[in-house]
This record gives sequence, structure tokens and C-alpha cells, in this order.
Amino acid sequence: MSRVFLYILFLTAFVSCKEKYELPYSGPATGYLVVDGIINGGQGPTNIRLTRTLALVDTVPFRNENNAQVFVEGDNNTSFELNETQSGVYSHPQLTLEQHVKYRLRINTSEGKIYLSEYSDNRKTPPIDNISWERTGDGVMFFVNTHDAQNNTRFYKWDYEETWEFRSNYLSTLRYVYDGFGNPIAVTERDYDEMMKMYYCWQGETSKNILIGSSIKLSRDTIHLPVLFIPQESWKISALYSILVKQYALSPAAFEFFQRMKKNTEQVGSLFDAQPSELTGNIQCLDNPAEIVIGFVEVSEAQQQRIFVARNEVLPWDYRMLCYEESILNNPDSLNTGLIPTSMHLGGPFGSIMRFYASTPLCVDCTTRGTNVKPSFWP
Repeated sequence: MSRVFLYILFLTAFVSCKEKYELPYSGPATGYLVVDGIINGGQGPTNIRLTRTLALVDTVPFRNENNAQVFVEGDNNTSFELNETQSGVYSHPQLTLEQHVKYRLRINTSEGKIYLSEYSDNRKTPPIDNISWERTGDGVMFFVNTHDAQNNTRFYKWDYEETWEFRSNYLSTLRYVYDGFGNPIAVTERDYDEMMKMYYCWQGETSKNILIGSSIKLSRDTIHLPVLFIPQESWKISALYSILVKQYALSPAAFEFFQRMKKNTEQVGSLFDAQPSELTGNIQCLDNPAEIVIGFVEVSEAQQQRIFVARNEVLPWDYRMLCYEESILNNPDSLNTGLIPTSMHLGGPFGSIMRFYASTPLCVDCTTRGTNVKPSFWP
């Protein structure tokens, strides 16, 4: 019986008892290293995420592994360094890998440990045929369709990146005028560019679940697989939505690892949660070969395809935000409400603003929920 399995059994006993129970065994204080990502042997970036598993009783889902040194090494003595572009994510914008060279991942952690994956061939990946979608009664389902005419791939993995445009419920045509102490004392008209920066925004997510598929039981190497479902109450298709799907060819060993991982994460939560069984892959700690490391790193050419879906293509769409406007007097005693002005009432002498409407920041300023920097690929 493995140490991790014993650990889970003791955890189960611990959480089911009312009295405090001291575990006779626990994992390392730093947690087990989780390595998530594929070395991209084709066009596009390589992103490797490093995290640490946590005990089942912890309240946070995972902990990022920061300040590591990460390298892609070839068996021809070439090396490429990946930089930490965000917490726990190590990236290279474009590796120049050779087709007949084997590559591996080297990780030097901030605590001085060294981890190495096994050398891997640079696997060719067939192109994605298309990304399709279907409007169902309660949302939109997205599918990936692909095939290998040579019947050589058979094992696949996909990741995706979602991006969506959304808009504020109200356009803010006014802004506050402040005194020297930061107190609002009046409202004045807002310029057009500033209005637009509060009205149009974008948000995004990356895939968290493991998405794999195999045609090994079919006579032809053909895949038609659901990728993602968006319910019709979601804000993701409130204006314009895009999904970028990335496809990788896997070895049979990698597919088996991700298949076991998928079964466990569907029971526990996500890839970065504590795991209920020992899931070692092709990565080893040089300082302590007995240490458990979770992950399977391969080299595979990424193929990708992006599609857009507009709200008017999926109507009726039921997304709504609960927003309201409040009428406020334009005087210093009435302005300190925490609301953002939206539009005006004219009615004072010489067309001055006597009253104005205002609403909550979430309803007026879209940057409270996303970024107003338009993605480079956006139409």
C-alpha cells in the first residue's frame, strides 16, 4: 500500500471524527510538485505551470511554485530558458526545436532541488479540422473535430483559451470633480474616450479540466469531441465570445497518465487539488528519486484554431445584471454615495446640471470585472 494512499485513509478518518486526530503520516511540508504543460515543438508559446499539492484539509486549492529556473534541454546539448511570466507559470514565446532531437524539461526550484523529465521525441500533430458549436435548449456546446489521414496519432490532448467582450449596463457620461482632500464636490461631462474605456471590456479564462481523446478503438483516426458548455445565463456571450483550442498529439504512455489523472480529478476537484492516489509520470527529483512528482511532460507540435460567436447568433440569451440608477442632487452634500454618475438632468440656469443619475461601479465601470485593453486578435 503506497504512502499517499495511507495518507488519504488517515485524512478520511480525520475529517470524519469530531475529536482532533494527529496524522501519523503527512506529505512533505512543501507539498508534492505538480508539473502541468506540454513543450510546444511547433509554432507558438510553451507554457509550463508549476504548483504544489496541498492536504485535503487545506482551504486554498493549490500553491504556485515561484522563483524556479525552468529549461527545455535537447540531447544535442541545446537549452532554452522559460521565464516566469505570471505566478507559477513559466513561458517561452517561441522555441526553435529540431524534429529529430529529443527534449526534456529541467526544473531547479528555489529551495535547490532539481527535477528532470524523460527525453521525448517531438511528436507531429495533425491540424484541427474545425471547431463547431451547437445551440441547445439551455446554452451552447462547443466541439473539436480532427483526423489523421495516416492513422498515426490516435491519442490527443486539448487545451483552450476563452476570451469574451462585455459591456457596462450604463454609459457614464459624467465624472466627479474633487476638492483638494479627495471629496466629490460637483459633476462635469466626461470625454468620449474615457466613456468608452469604462464601457467596453474583455475577460478571459484558460481550461482547467483535462480534455483528452483517443481513436484507438476506431478503424479511422477521427475525433469528434465536446470541449466546453456555456449555459445561457453566462456573461461570456453577452456581446462577443471567442475560444482558441490547442491540440497536441500524445504518446500512449502520456495518454494513460492523463486518463488516470482525469479520473482522479473528476472525483476530487481539479488538477491542482490533493490527489487520492499516487500519480507519478515521467518526472523525477534528482536529489530524492523516491519523492513523488505529479506530471507528464512531452514534446508535441501544437495545432490551434479560433472561432467567434456573437450574442445575436444564439438568441434568446438570458444573461442579466441586476442594476439600477439613482437620482442624485448635484451638490457636495449629496455626492459622497460611492456610486458612479451615468447621465444628467438639465434644468438649472443656463443649462447647468441640477440632478444626475448614478449607479454602482459594477454596473458602470467595466474595468471592475475585466480589462479595457482590446486583445490584438479581436475584430
